[in-house]
Amino acid sequence: MRTKTLLLAAVLSAAGVASSLAAVYSVNAVGYINVNLAAGYTLIANQLNASPTNSLEVVFGGISGNVLDVGDTVFKFNGITFDSAIYAGGGTFIYSGNPFGLAPGEGAFVQTGTAKTVTFVGEVPQGTALLLTMPAGYSIVSSIVPQSLPLGDIGFPVQAGDTVFFYTGTGFDSWIAADATAQVWLPSNPNGPAKPTPAVGQSFFVQRGAAAPWTRDFSVNP
Repeated sequence: MRTKTLLLAAVLSAAGVASSLAAVYSVNAVGYINVNLAAGYTLIANQLNASPTNSLEVVFGGISGNVLDVGDTVFKFNGITFDSAIYAGGGTFIYSGNPFGLAPGEGAFVQTGTAKTVTFVGEVPQGTALLLTMPAGYSIVSSIVPQSLPLGDIGFPVQAGDTVFFYTGTGFDSWIAADATAQVWLPSNPNGPAKPTPAVGQSFFVQRGAAAPWTRDFSVNP
């Protein structure tokens, strides 16, 4: 519970540089994403549909060697605090409440004792109406598809004053939307990127004044 409280408090601060690293490989509509987890906390995203349910058991156990160490923990924000799932070995998790998964468009913290790489396997989301509904207030979101571009170039909806927070491993870098174009941002780190650009496999916090849909049109084919 103390860890959950500390994480929630960290949402309200902003400092550092976003540092999640990932690589994506895809053939047709099926692919895999390698995401590096640092020792400590990493804010990650699974941007592939892992059959059949995107449950943690499938997402983190889809291929040989892609299991967390016993005691590694996944924290998923529920709008108020964090639900947690501790890896118990053998492809199983112990949940603090109801079981949860990690679907494209969502994000979660992973706490690990040692740095490691996890590989997400599944189908690349495609279509003309890929929809993620973001609530007012705080939420953790990611691009529905494995694509790294400035948020303004991938249809991220904002109003002036909406803020995004990228976790650095020790704190957060933030960008405040200067208008409703999602192209002009006021960064907290003058030495960092002018525009928030999540890496593949990276999620981020967003603070919104009002709920809004994030709709994508994406295809892996020309």
